[in-house]
Amino acid sequence: MSERYVALLRGVNVGGHAIVSMAELRESFVAMGFHDVATYIQSGNVVFTADSGTPDAAEIESRLVSDFQGVTSAVVLRSAREMTRLVKDNPFLTPGADLKALYVSFMVANPAADKAAAFAVPAGATEKMTLVARDVYQYFPDGYGHTKLAGAWLERALGVRATARNWRTVTTLERMATN
Repeated sequence: MSERYVALLRGVNVGGHAIVSMAELRESFVAMGFHDVATYIQSGNVVFTADSGTPDAAEIESRLVSDFQGVTSAVVLRSAREMTRLVKDNPFLTPGADLKALYVSFMVANPAADKAAAFAVPAGATEKMTLVARDVYQYFPDGYGHTKLAGAWLERALGVRATARNWRTVTTLERMATN
């Protein structure tokens, strides 16, 4: 049975590094046997259909290294159902919430139990975060560009590589995966 997935590539087309054409990225996913492949914006967001079983992120990463001359990028996969649940369960999506302050960091794997148990935003920070399995809901009232609690801080705190997307991108990818 076929199923829709979202692939989130970490660090693609950011700051002039790991440049990947979205047209070539779509072609690469088609060559891997996926279909109904679409990309969203230039930051490595791919929505696709797999016909048999859950795709293997490590195999996709390996293929992308080959197809894009050594560009390495962690690949995070979420099914359409996981994306729908993630959108529905955002604890910071309250009436009047500033949608531009909402983000989700998608981790490549679940953090170790001790790291997950100890995860907390430092005292006095204005940011809010909630860890749910492999995803971290984030609220950055001063903007993503002004926080020190994203990217490298999050990966150190949880011991797992991650890639962040703003709420608009998250909801758009969920719609693309479910329609």
